[in-house]
Amino acid sequence: MAFHEVRFPDDISRGARGGPSRRTQIVELSSGAEERNASWSDSRRRYDCSYGIRRADDLAAVVSFFEARNGRLYGFRFKDWADYKSCFPSQVPSASDQVIGIGDATQTEFQLQKLYTSSSHSWPRSIEKPVTGSVLVAFDSVDQPIGWAVDAATGLITFTVAPGDGVVVTAGFQFDVPVRFDSDDLDVTLSFERLGSITSIPLVEIRKRAEVVVVVPPVVPPVDPPVDPPVEPELPTFLWADVFADHRLTPPYLDNTPGQDWTGWGDTASNSAEVPLEWFLHNVLPNDAPTGAIVDLDSPNGAIHIKGRMQPPSRSRAKNVTLDLSGNVIERGEGDDYWGQFFLWGEKVNDPAMTSEAVIGADSSAGDTVLYLKDPDPDTDALLSAAVPGSIIEIRTNTTRKSYHPDESRTTCFVASINATAKTITVQDPLEIDVPKDNPVGSWETSDPSTVTLLQGSLLQNNAAAGSSTIVMANALGLSVGDWLVVGTAELPGHLNNQFMDFLVDPNQIGPDLDITYPADYGGTLIAINEELHQIAVITGNTVTLAGTLGKNKLVAWQAFAFKVDPIEDFTLIGGSFVGAKAHGSAAAWDHQYIWCRFMVNSLIRDCAFDTDPTKTTNLRRTGQAVRFDTGDGNVMDNLTIGRPGSISAGEGYGVSFRKGERNSVIRNSYIEGCRHSIEFWSSSGGCIAEDNHCAHDTSSSIDTHGNWNTGIIIRRNLVTRDRTSAAVSPDLDPNEATDAIRIGNNKFIFDENIQVLDNQVIGYDGNALSIVPGCWDVTVDGLIIDRCWRILNMKQNSRHSDLFMRDIVIRNVNAINIKDRWLDIRHNSHNGSRMQAKGLLLKDWTIGAAGPTGLPANPEPGTEVTGMYFLHVDGLTLENWTITDANLTNDNWLMVFDEINDVTLTNVVIDCLASGEADKGINFNNATNIRGGITLTGLLPPQGGGDPFLVYFNDGTGTPSSTDTALTITHDLGASPKVLGGPPAGFALNLVQV
Repeated sequence: MAFHEVRFPDDISRGARGGPSRRTQIVELSSGAEERNASWSDSRRRYDCSYGIRRADDLAAVVSFFEARNGRLYGFRFKDWADYKSCFPSQVPSASDQVIGIGDATQTEFQLQKLYTSSSHSWPRSIEKPVTGSVLVAFDSVDQPIGWAVDAATGLITFTVAPGDGVVVTAGFQFDVPVRFDSDDLDVTLSFERLGSITSIPLVEIRKRAEVVVVVPPVVPPVDPPVDPPVEPELPTFLWADVFADHRLTPPYLDNTPGQDWTGWGDTASNSAEVPLEWFLHNVLPNDAPTGAIVDLDSPNGAIHIKGRMQPPSRSRAKNVTLDLSGNVIERGEGDDYWGQFFLWGEKVNDPAMTSEAVIGADSSAGDTVLYLKDPDPDTDALLSAAVPGSIIEIRTNTTRKSYHPDESRTTCFVASINATAKTITVQDPLEIDVPKDNPVGSWETSDPSTVTLLQGSLLQNNAAAGSSTIVMANALGLSVGDWLVVGTAELPGHLNNQFMDFLVDPNQIGPDLDITYPADYGGTLIAINEELHQIAVITGNTVTLAGTLGKNKLVAWQAFAFKVDPIEDFTLIGGSFVGAKAHGSAAAWDHQYIWCRFMVNSLIRDCAFDTDPTKTTNLRRTGQAVRFDTGDGNVMDNLTIGRPGSISAGEGYGVSFRKGERNSVIRNSYIEGCRHSIEFWSSSGGCIAEDNHCAHDTSSSIDTHGNWNTGIIIRRNLVTRDRTSAAVSPDLDPNEATDAIRIGNNKFIFDENIQVLDNQVIGYDGNALSIVPGCWDVTVDGLIIDRCWRILNMKQNSRHSDLFMRDIVIRNVNAINIKDRWLDIRHNSHNGSRMQAKGLLLKDWTIGAAGPTGLPANPEPGTEVTGMYFLHVDGLTLENWTITDANLTNDNWLMVFDEINDVTLTNVVIDCLASGEADKGINFNNATNIRGGITLTGLLPPQGGGDPFLVYFNDGTGTPSSTDTALTITHDLGASPKVLGGPPAGFALNLVQV
């Protein structure tokens, strides 16, 4: 372990925040009871030392210390002032503080440890970094000043003569915590109050993978000893030698394929790991450990090679499985069928009446509504006997790889009627694909007929509103409490295929740009935007009560449905450094992800690294996501480190994604760098969270709600940075285009709602700090710190669907300095008097100042201008509690422009211009109606050509004349007769108040 035996500066660590953290998985059962499982045996400490910086000298000391440690590369000592002694912090350590062992007359080495005790329960902590000169030792409470030595780098005490049999060995000491920086970036800035500060200095404890032997001193039992709760048995643990072994005699699970001799497999491309590992998980665990197991893999050569899909078992066979890959390099290659991928997919469940798929007996074409089944065939008879109107069938045609049907080779249909005599099924909607009797035969197969299977589920009979927990199915036969259902609709993007018309589009503005067509807009793939996974709590007949509430409306007008899946449950994947071992050759993004999860619940992926090896060239890195979650519930990604991908073209090279109805899942404590998007939400169904992450140097938006009806997303306490000299350039983007640190909405995949952006920081970001795209509503931004960005807020026209607007947007508690372009830009590109960008926009408690555009950066970006604020095409705008200091502009720009806007309220808006700057124009009104409130504007300068500054300009043009239902008051310092151009027009009550 790379470690420097030096301590972080004490005077700064004294002000740090932090402490121990644990990882506990909690599963709430349908009865309301809980099951809890500890993922970590030991706690891990995290700290933030930025709170300890009080002077510029402190800042310089931290920067020097950081550079000497090479960022995250080298560990070091840290003094936790809340816990650095073998005794209480107020006491002085003594030799009898902590029992570290019981002598047996042979053992000479004892590890320092500290026991944390509460009531009858204790937890031992290995102490590996004692402070030199602080250690005291005793035998049976008698001090031992000589006869031993302590290794200050490991905490190991070595005795010259072994302590006698039964001797209680104790010790007292001070100690440090072994830590490392948890970021390779320090965001140093000039703050508002101090000479210098660093936004965040995260430290994380370095833990060894070593067991601590618990030594409890002999005690006299109490008269009435407390009764401990029953101890759950430890999960069985399987090691490398158990998995990659001779399994020819190992009983397979049920009728699975027998095992083979996999001795020596797992760590090379010729004998890769996915086949034996998947066989072991699907056969040994269901037989020997169906309720939980740990598979702890330590490769003999440090590498695990994967060149195909590796899929763990679903919950009906085994659950609560931990796969520990810590310390291994996971090499991804390519097999005959797939790229190497951890394919964590649960399974759709067929109706119990079906033992296998039914086979198509005659061709049907796209647009037809009748399917012809093979006759005679027992699977045909079983399907027709079980299916009822409203049942769900899945059709699969051409197999393009072993056991794989691409999107264009499969479709789901709803049964309208059956004809048991003619052996036909009539579906409710025309077929979207051709369904031939036979398909081209691949090298991996002898025949390839099209097939039909009956899923266990049906259409819904009644509407089910968002927030409700009850659905009524056409057929719930065979479902049970505890089963998991995918509940969804057949809605698609585009205004004519879903619920959104009344929310985002003015009926007077609907144009042809709103019409989304297939396959032109989506590459031939129909994209469902309304799915979510729920567990059954109660079932009565065809009425099903879900354990959770629906995130979206399920309307029968859009063919609301529910079908059963067998998810992967309580799965934990730990550690591993994932790298490419074969050039990707422009592999499709969906086929080139490292970890792809679907129908997975209450699972955890943590402490993994992806594409962080700097020696790996671009063609070896991923083209898809590092990790992707689809249609799952309650999953967590924690402490991931994700490096640059192998492609950053549109749709490629992401960090992590929450897609296709994923709900209640989290990405946290992760560092993601150089992606197309670091964190993407796409058609998620409520409760997904991105928190405490650092996203750096992305080529498009860093944290992105990517449309297709996301709902209920929370983005909080993240740090986003971007230096465009370090960031790559996506081939479809202009290298000078302003990217977005946080972007809500998408110009292609429209519709997002109920989004919260809380307490984030955007520091040193070459682009827009926040962008909101028309086509979303109910967005709240509360707490945003911005320093050294091009622009605070960008709310420009939706480039693909220009008739869309956003509604009910609240952005408050914004603090911004060092802005390099304009403060904010809200406008549609068309000035025809009828366009609309936003309805209902509240901007409250903003502070812009102390430097730039206040102070004019030496090199304004992206162009050569620093402009003010553009408020265009808004119906219902409120600015409340604004303070802008040292405001400055270039090139004859206005501080504030209100254009083609209605219903504006200004409350406590104060702008003070830079005395040595160029700001000579105040407020420009153009086609603005119903303006009210008050604004204070001081410090405007005379124009460079001479004359008086322009306080306000009324330029109505050809639009509706400006008017007001109350009065607008402007407080200024320009004397008794400030320059007012073009007005005020008739009917506009303008009050000018001289400071």
